[in-house]
Amino acid sequence: MMKQLHYAWKTLMHNKGMALTKIISLGLGLTMCILLFARIDFENSYDTCFKEHQNIYQLWMQWKLGGELNDPQMMCVGSLAGAVMEGLPDIVESAVTLQPGGMIGKPLKYGESYYDEPKILADSLFFSTLGIEVLSGKPVEDLAQPGTVFLSESLAKKIFGENDPLGQQITYNGTWFLHVRGIYRDIPDNASIRPQAVISLPTVLLRGIGNHSWDGGDSWYEYIRLKDKDVDIDLLNKNINKIIQQHAPDTDDVGLYAFVRPITDAHAEMNEDVRRINTIMWVLAITLLFIASLNYSLISISSLNRRAKAIGVHKCSGAGSGSIFTMFLLETLFILIGAAAVMALLILNFSDFIEYSLSTPISSLFAAGRLWIPVAVISGVLILGGILPGHIFASVPVSQVFRRVTERKRSWKRALLFIEFSGVAFICSLLCVMFAQYRYVVSKDKGYDLTRLATGPLPSVYDSSDAVLAVYRGLPYVEKFSSSIYTPLTGYSGEIVYKEDHGTNFSTRYDYGNKEYLDIMGMTILQGRAPEKTDEVIANQTFIRYMGWDEKTVLTENPTIIAYDQRVRITGILKDFTINGFFSEQQPFIMYYHPYPLKGQMVMKLKEPFEENLNRLNEDMAEAFPAGHIEFKSMERMNEELYKDVKVFRDMTLLAAIAVIMITVMGLVGFVKDEINRRSKEIAIRKVNGAETADILRLMSGDILKVALPAVAIGTAIAAWAGDIWLNIFTVRVDNLWIYYTLTAMTILIIILASVALLSWQTARENPSKSLKSE
Repeated sequence: MMKQLHYAWKTLMHNKGMALTKIISLGLGLTMCILLFARIDFENSYDTCFKEHQNIYQLWMQWKLGGELNDPQMMCVGSLAGAVMEGLPDIVESAVTLQPGGMIGKPLKYGESYYDEPKILADSLFFSTLGIEVLSGKPVEDLAQPGTVFLSESLAKKIFGENDPLGQQITYNGTWFLHVRGIYRDIPDNASIRPQAVISLPTVLLRGIGNHSWDGGDSWYEYIRLKDKDVDIDLLNKNINKIIQQHAPDTDDVGLYAFVRPITDAHAEMNEDVRRINTIMWVLAITLLFIASLNYSLISISSLNRRAKAIGVHKCSGAGSGSIFTMFLLETLFILIGAAAVMALLILNFSDFIEYSLSTPISSLFAAGRLWIPVAVISGVLILGGILPGHIFASVPVSQVFRRVTERKRSWKRALLFIEFSGVAFICSLLCVMFAQYRYVVSKDKGYDLTRLATGPLPSVYDSSDAVLAVYRGLPYVEKFSSSIYTPLTGYSGEIVYKEDHGTNFSTRYDYGNKEYLDIMGMTILQGRAPEKTDEVIANQTFIRYMGWDEKTVLTENPTIIAYDQRVRITGILKDFTINGFFSEQQPFIMYYHPYPLKGQMVMKLKEPFEENLNRLNEDMAEAFPAGHIEFKSMERMNEELYKDVKVFRDMTLLAAIAVIMITVMGLVGFVKDEINRRSKEIAIRKVNGAETADILRLMSGDILKVALPAVAIGTAIAAWAGDIWLNIFTVRVDNLWIYYTLTAMTILIIILASVALLSWQTARENPSKSLKSE
């Protein structure tokens, strides 16, 4: 074994350039493979961090309108979890109702500092239901009281340093006083619920905020912990719906249906978009693994002509096929050690970029429970990249050592090159479509214009006051302003619409605003006018279609609907606009009139230069309203933030494309150089017989093209399949996708041919006598 180690090391040192090429190509491949597989495992491990997570189930709810069930939703009515726990005491150990930030969207404050970390509202059984370790405090008692907050270990240290946080007083945005009653251990990154602060639910309910009942208010996340994980879930769901009928029996118009799913299903199993992306990440990771491994094999097999004599010498000296095979595996192992070092250097030096691109901390990707991934990937590369060349080298008979043994191995090299070209075409074509789609959805007409718009909250203690209006009107860089309850970027609440005879129609999104708001947002009134009275609304085109009305004539009929137990008249038709981005089908929408100039969420149109004026606006808000933290944000950037996950996946694919291109280029260089060396005398004879440089280049390019054309075609076809899966996330698609696939395929072929021509140029031009001297 020591001799084999010595010979393997000596072989690598004899050709350091080739060894370095192998190390770099494998290092790039290993890095991306391991990162992708780690990210996939991270996604699939969501919510397994909670203690005895097998016993934790999330409640899901469906509205039943007109006898038909709507799509399942995670947001439930507030009283559901508590009723389930009370009604099934032999099955349910505990239950929790929580609200993740919508009602408490402003930051915490201590001294003069604000802390805008994620926070939730939760009842007293939050920690016991989810199995989160409490380091100090009595949450069952303390979270039942108003004005109580529990802080995560890291946030407590950030706010109070080394001082004891228990008993300290902080505020919610400088308004509500909160007493720190406990500290809990930080929740890992792979958790769908990961607050840094937990505020007691009575804190808001006693202030009249939120609807915690059976009558609507479906804005709560709810979970139950079972006493026994081996519960008949179908029977449990039937019992849950019996409890619902006891508290909120179905009517002819409206009903509730609920069911439970394991908490671990919420992130991926119940989210089709996450499943789609995970599928494509699997394909990317497997593609990279094969390309990295087979590229190593290609480079190794391409060196067979050069190494044949050395293998013959070993065999003449008594080495058997097993010894040759073992020696090559040891050589591969040395290369893998070097590649692992390259991987470590890349991850350490580009950790910030990797974390940004993958949207996951490096510490989570390489957590202790995930260390099996690099071991498995490296083992896979050793098997895929080491066994095939080792077998080929070991099988060369001594009698053929000094002949052209490589003639029998060209099919292997072409097959490996075919796979690499297919992989490049697949990843690059997919990447091109992702860039095009991302740009398309970010820039596409949304039914409103976000240019130079900024949005921010009103000061909590100054709603609708003349003082606030005076401040806003005195800002010289503000063109105009208005307000609404919500924005189309953050989404709207819903309500059930009735016909005049109280027959249920459907659930619609709604907001409050006025003509000035529609004007600032750049929304288009197709017919009629904006509402001007409290019993008037304007409806979008989809709402009109849902009602079964004719858009062209409906306003002449003075139409009315019943909403919130009052009859309201539709005064205009609003052009459809996107809500929460191009991820869901167009929803019906109505906007009520509100007579106040200030309500809920401010929208301001700033003068140029926008960024400078946005900074001035936030500075002026801090000076004018020091008691509360008011931050205005660019609505264009908020729109881009909607597609953050799309951008993250696009960037992951970009990293994979960079890695596979570099790997394939190295493999192509090795293949072409070997072909030139093998065919140098053939080329010289052709030149003696009158062949020109262009003829030689066509000869070399033609051989490569026979491999590249079908490989690129197959890779592009696979990209079209994977791209179609990914594009199903959106409700709109970039036009003429075939152009992007075609241009990408053509570009890849041009680059391949240009690389072959460049590598063959010197041999094609040199004096043929140089190649024939050895004959």
